[in-house]
Amino acid sequence: MAAYQLVLYTGTLCHLCDQAKALVYPLLPVGVTLNLVNIDTDTELKARYGFSIPVFAVLDVNGVTVAAKGWPFTQGQIKRMLADTGF
Repeated sequence: MAAYQLVLYTGTLCHLCDQAKALVYPLLPVGVTLNLVNIDTDTELKARYGFSIPVFAVLDVNGVTVAAKGWPFTQGQIKRMLADTGF
């Protein structure tokens, strides 16, 4: 579990991002942090995720995305992603 990090890519004034946070936070395993990354401050991330945010992602220790799901997503989909990556 420690080999992965959980990220929610967000944007400024993104009401869908607020909905995604409310959906994801209750699913986080105890002691696991959700890293919120605002894509507006990174040109590469904005090009990659600009039309998809919010995006929930699981990254490996090198920062490589091993699983990601753009909005809309359900709690069931996030639960499966967490289970598939060993959370």
